[in-house]
Parts: sequence; structure tokens; C-alpha cells
Amino acid sequence: MPNVGDPAPEFSLPNSNGEIVKLSDFRGQNVVLAFYPKDNTSVCTAQLCDYRDAWSDFNGSNATILAINTDSVESHKGFQEKYQFPFQLLSDPDRKVAKLYGAAMPIISIVKRAIFIIDKQGRIAFKKTELTPMTRRTSEELLTTLRSL
Repeated sequence: MPNVGDPAPEFSLPNSNGEIVKLSDFRGQNVVLAFYPKDNTSVCTAQLCDYRDAWSDFNGSNATILAINTDSVESHKGFQEKYQFPFQLLSDPDRKVAKLYGAAMPIISIVKRAIFIIDKQGRIAFKKTELTPMTRRTSEELLTTLRSL
């Protein structure tokens, strides 16, 4: 599991349109990497809607959001369309990326809630891996960190 200051592990995953997205595609901008357990559940929906509602602030901080879980591309497509998320949802069905970032649950085949900020140089600038269900303050904390980079 990477720590603050470490290079972020590279990955490539399909988005809700089936297009392959690589972390390196975003070099030169900040990336919020948000692992969440499941599409269309109340807490996960609230978390991602919080990010959606603060999207202009994230853009103003030269940041994008990549949200990752084990759900299928098809599930992500419906979830993204239903809630009009302006950021990409990535499918990690075998939890390879979740394992790289320490966000894989040990026994069940979902990911746990975890957030990383990767800076413009590709290093981990922020990490929270032991998260309880998110509140509206999550985007505020992330934006505060992004503004300090």
C-alpha cells in the first residue's frame, strides 16, 4: 500500500463506456482516487453525489475524480447516467487496483471506502483508508488538501 510521498501505483481500468483509463493519462493534474463499495447504495450514492455537487470546486483546484469499485461497466453506466456524475467511474472486478492501494476487503469481493489524492507529479499527497461512511465534509477536506498543493 502506498504512503504519502510515494509514487502512485500505475493502473488502467475500463470506465462506464468501456474505454480504458490509465492513471498516467492525468499526469500534470491532481487526481482524487475514491474507492467505494457498491453502486446504487445509499451511502455510496451520497458520497459520489457530494463530489458531483462540488465538481466545479474540484475543477478549480485542477483536479479530477476517478471513482473505483468492483461493479461492472454496465452497472457503472446506469449509475453514472442516473445521478449525472461528471467524473469517471472505473470497474475493478478482480480488485487488482484496490489491492495495489490497500482498498481490497480481505474476505468479500468488494472494496472498502478509501480516498487518495495524487498530485501533479504522480505522488500520493493524501491518504485515508480507514473510513466510516462519508459525510458532506469529505469533499471539503479533500478540497482543502487540494488547495494546499
